[in-house]
Amino acid sequence: SYFAVIGLKRLSSGGKKNLILTVVFSAIFILEIVPFNKITGKKEYYPIVYNTLEEKCSLNPKILLEYPMSRFTTHNNIIEDLTYRNQFQLASIRHKCKLVNGYSGYAPKDYERYVDQLFWAIERKDEEMFWSLLAERKVNFFKLNKESLYQDRVAILEVWLNDKSKSKIYLNDDHFLLTEISGLTK
Repeated sequence: SYFAVIGLKRLSSGGKKNLILTVVFSAIFILEIVPFNKITGKKEYYPIVYNTLEEKCSLNPKILLEYPMSRFTTHNNIIEDLTYRNQFQLASIRHKCKLVNGYSGYAPKDYERYVDQLFWAIERKDEEMFWSLLAERKVNFFKLNKESLYQDRVAILEVWLNDKSKSKIYLNDDHFLLTEISGLTK
């Protein structure tokens, strides 16, 4: 910055030709720093379903699993997936539940194994393995994000959750199914 200012001083003090160069360099600099094609967006990080979790976890934090752990939809991309995962982290600060899923730059091998096993339990329609995996992590709440999963998998999970669970805490046909599963796992 120091040398740039000295260079601009010399250019501006050297007559009409140097003044034109100063204006051109200044215009190039402004064009470089002003974001013309900046795309912005607004995301809701705390849907109404989290209010119910906040009531349940504020005094006594319980374990929450948000599924799918990564988005499984058509036209998924890395930015949408990171936004999806970061929403969990941001919301957990407020609702105070402990998350099974999370995101960092490094995924431990045990976490990768767990994600794969949970995925394959649903793909193979192995309900017993699904419930044992939830019991393995002592999951108290299972939150199904329907809009981030293929509808055939949503249908499988809804059947399992409806059959196994006696207390649905929150149900929204468009987005979320939250079921308390504490004590119901095998």
